[in-house]
Amino acid sequence: MKILYIIGIISIIILASVSISLGRISIPLIEIIDYILGGFTVATTNQTILSLIRIPKTLSAISAGISLSVAGYLLQTLFRNPLASPSSMGISSGASLGVAFVMLTGFGGVTAITALHFLDVSIVVIASILGAFVTTIGILFLSLRISSVTTLLLVGFMIGTINLSIVGIWQYLTSPDQLQAYFLWSMGSLHFASMEQSMLLLGITVVSVIVVTLFSKQVTILSLGEDFSKSMGVNVKQIHLLILFLSSILAGSVTAFCGPIGFVGIIIPHIVRLLIKTNDSKKILPFLVIIGAAFLLCCDIITSLLSHSFPLPISLVTSIVGSPIVLWILLSNKFYSSLK
Repeated sequence: MKILYIIGIISIIILASVSISLGRISIPLIEIIDYILGGFTVATTNQTILSLIRIPKTLSAISAGISLSVAGYLLQTLFRNPLASPSSMGISSGASLGVAFVMLTGFGGVTAITALHFLDVSIVVIASILGAFVTTIGILFLSLRISSVTTLLLVGFMIGTINLSIVGIWQYLTSPDQLQAYFLWSMGSLHFASMEQSMLLLGITVVSVIVVTLFSKQVTILSLGEDFSKSMGVNVKQIHLLILFLSSILAGSVTAFCGPIGFVGIIIPHIVRLLIKTNDSKKILPFLVIIGAAFLLCCDIITSLLSHSFPLPISLVTSIVGSPIVLWILLSNKFYSSLK
């Protein structure tokens, strides 16, 4: 197991280096290392590219990959649903609704000018997290009344549709500048956040993962069923609220800083379970971190290779890569057995 951890960490370092290096202007690895160590011999242009674009983008990719993977795993455990994720359950659309409320209505003093620099307005990030949390609470309430996994998936889809419909109405009524800002954000990109904001996103991710690790035993027991959890002395309501809170923060912060990014939260937990074949959360979490970060770094590298004048939206790549894996999950016998 330790060897797998070492291989995973080395892979992330290599992928992160490639992610930072690639772009319209290729930057040699030796210059990247020199910049990190002090940057005394790095050209001014490359220093600017590294500090304003490449390093924040790579940090955002690592943070988003980890956050969405952990959030997806927590939601799949909570709802006992193999296709639960921030995007499939409508939680990401709830975060989008929160962002749209601020950016498209001018709430909190967000004008057409500040909307073009939306991440400089902290209320946008707060609105995204609140939108995700309110949606998650609604889905949890409905899940208490619905026993069918398939029906719950449809409920999540309908909630997402309602959220996006409200956003569509606001888009129709808003000003062109605010509409442009929201459209750019809604495409999903790792280029939105500055160095400070990407570090903030990384900090939120690290703290959330630490909290999940501290409660990993209770999460593992919860995966075996609520009745069994209660018999083992687990405070089920407390764990439910913790999972909801952490999932909302993880999904909401990623959606605020990077825009909607789909499929990561669905596929990574399944890949991890397939690789290590265990339900032990304490063993699953490190691999969620490693594989989630590596997956989104790979997607970022693909966007860099395919991009020309403008960066390709990361959500397009995750959709193309993730869709076949989701189809495999749907067609597998294990998925159908989970519906019984």
